Amino acid sequence: MYISNIETTERANRRLRILLSSLVILVAALLFQRFTTGDIFINSNPQLTTVYQAVHLDNGEIYYGTLENPNTPFIIMRDVFYFAVAVDENGQKSSTVFIKRESELHSPKGMYINSKRVLLIEPVSPSSKVAYMIRELKSKAGAEKKSGDVDKHTQKQPNFTCCDGPYSI
Repeated sequence: MYISNIETTERANRRLRILLSSLVILVAALLFQRFTTGDIFINSNPQLTTVYQAVHLDNGEIYYGTLENPNTPFIIMRDVFYFAVAVDENGQKSSTVFIKRESELHSPKGMYINSKRVLLIEPVSPSSKVAYMIRELKSKAGAEKKSGDVDKHTQKQPNFTCCDGPYSI
């Protein structure tokens, strides 16, 4: 009878070791997946169902544009827009403006975003105000090119105001 209790205890200990070993392996596998792909239970290949997406960064900036390769370390965003605050000469807030990044001085055609800095990617509904403003800016830019205006990238650059006065490039 005494030997029987020892065998039962040894079997129970062996089962417990197997169970604990399996649990440790499972936790290690989940942690490995978490640190190599960035998530455990969420699909890491988001489906982009709209033309434009809103990308919220960890510094508070939000960019609107078309994403390429959203599941890579550096996301490519093209046709990029953002909101900025326009300030008058007195340093007072005058208005919020919607800007196409391509209209900036360095005329970027797109941008690479470090995916570690992305908090959230949202679809921009075609019926939203942001989509409407994008369409308006794009149609305005198309109309300016058709009207025979001088191409700002190949001819004389426009004047702009910066810092303490107007400058011309």
